[in-house]
Amino acid sequence: MLATIVISALIAAYAGFIIVRRIKKAKQGESGCGCGCSSCSCTSDLQD
Repeated sequence: MLATIVISALIAAYAGFIIVRRIKKAKQGESGCGCGCSSCSCTSDLQD
């Protein structure tokens, strides 16, 4: 029982870390894929 709680807490903490890191990257203007291509279809949607 305790092991299940500990493992669940670790997974939740890791997921929270990933979410916070993605939010910080988005606020800094970095793309999700990491390449920052200007011809990417994702960036054209954001520029409109």
